[in-house]
Amino acid sequence: PWLITENRPFLRTLMRTMINARFQGDFTAADMIANQMLTLNPADNHGLRAEIVNRHLWAKEDTLALAIADNFPGDTMPDILYGRVLALYRSGRKEEALEAAWEAKSKRPKVAASLISSQQKEPRESSRFGIEAGGRQEAWEYREDMRKIWKETRGVLTWLKKV
Repeated sequence: PWLITENRPFLRTLMRTMINARFQGDFTAADMIANQMLTLNPADNHGLRAEIVNRHLWAKEDTLALAIADNFPGDTMPDILYGRVLALYRSGRKEEALEAAWEAKSKRPKVAASLISSQQKEPRESSRFGIEAGGRQEAWEYREDMRKIWKETRGVLTWLKKV
């Protein structure tokens, strides 16, 4: 775990190795390392769960995406909140998807608005300290990464708008 100080050099090295594999286009190795890091550091202090959930969604591996997301109940990362919604919806689990959508929209409403909107301008960064949790930039970033897969899922954006 990350909280054990002696583990940090190794976990940092693994993280850098994973990033390097991504830059080199070796996504198989990068995914393997990311999953290994989740096993070694189940609290996921590096936030890799978001990337792993998104990669599973792109691969249409909804069960695997849900398995990761369900390990982090109460998570407020848009990738986890909205990833659960999309995976449940595509799995035909509409009641659970509805509950997950209510939770996601209550915790990160700007993300839903950003996904639903047909056109959106990139917001100016409002925080000197990076992306503000729950802010417009965070919503924009998620939209940029994931809107295409949402659009490819028949009826989900109309459904999300009605939730």
